[in-house]
Amino acid sequence: MTTQRPRTAHPFPSMNDLGVEAGWARSFGLSEAPREGRTQSRPPAVMIWTAVFVVIAMLVALLVWTAHLEEPGLRPDGAATVPSVVGKTAADATKELSALGFQVEQQPAPNPSDAAAGSQKTGGEPGTVASSEPAAGFVAASGTRVVLHIVPDAAPPAATG
Repeated sequence: MTTQRPRTAHPFPSMNDLGVEAGWARSFGLSEAPREGRTQSRPPAVMIWTAVFVVIAMLVALLVWTAHLEEPGLRPDGAATVPSVVGKTAADATKELSALGFQVEQQPAPNPSDAAAGSQKTGGEPGTVASSEPAAGFVAASGTRVVLHIVPDAAPPAATG
């Protein structure tokens, strides 16, 4: 009496039932015959080291790219960095920013006490720049408006009550 193999749960015949050559089917993982050779469930070491190398190469490329972002050749045409003008006179700051292609607007410092506190670091002299918008170090296109906040000539009288 011959023993029949139990049928699989799916309606299609197996590759062995069709008489497909075991070597071809095994190479594509279609054979039901036991595998010969490697039986690890994890990827081989070569694949792991290749992946590690690729990740390291990508990180190095990213670091090189970010290190060269400030080169003039990578900036848009006409862009310049807003210089630090805090503590300079309004006239000198306007002249410096205009030479770089910025449009300069002067306004009194928003809060005189803040302007005085901020300008004490630079001498606190009336008529000097307390801050700028955008701040120093910002890269902006030519023609960008830069607002200078100027230390007022005299502090407003204190409220008495």
